[in-house]
Amino acid sequence: AIAGPLRSLTPEGWTLLPDADYDRPGFDVTPDHPAVGIWAFDAYLFTHWLTWTERREGRIGPEDRYRMPHFAEWNAAAVDGGETRPTGNFAGPEAADAAWPASRPTDSTADPFPRTAPVMSFPPNSLGLHDIAGNVNECLVSRPMVDRQGRRGDVRLAVIGGSWADPAEK
Repeated sequence: AIAGPLRSLTPEGWTLLPDADYDRPGFDVTPDHPAVGIWAFDAYLFTHWLTWTERREGRIGPEDRYRMPHFAEWNAAAVDGGETRPTGNFAGPEAADAAWPASRPTDSTADPFPRTAPVMSFPPNSLGLHDIAGNVNECLVSRPMVDRQGRRGDVRLAVIGGSWADPAEK
């Protein structure tokens, strides 16, 4: 595991946990839980490493590559045709335990997971996708990496979507 510091929600708000890592993010997780605390730039570098590795191993072709989604792609997958309340793990009354900031709002709708939920704990959306809009935030490219003339441009990375720490009812 890569060592922290990772941020976790505490009664004082978002706090750096210097001894935390992806296996111990400040709350209970199992191998079935999503990875948390990943910086967008690390996710971006991972797509390049995975592309390089799988090309070398012959698993993908020389023109194939992995990449992070663009905003429009994520939005199409997450919003799912205009649903008013996306399916996923959001902060409900179960989140408001002793470690939850008293001033932070929660939903009125409860689920069994005070922090992250194991992947695919909630029904898929109409596209068959799980956990896109809620459970942990998603990393994406907010600006195209190639301009209209085909030149590589600045990469703008972003984190988007709801998580276990956000109410869905905003």
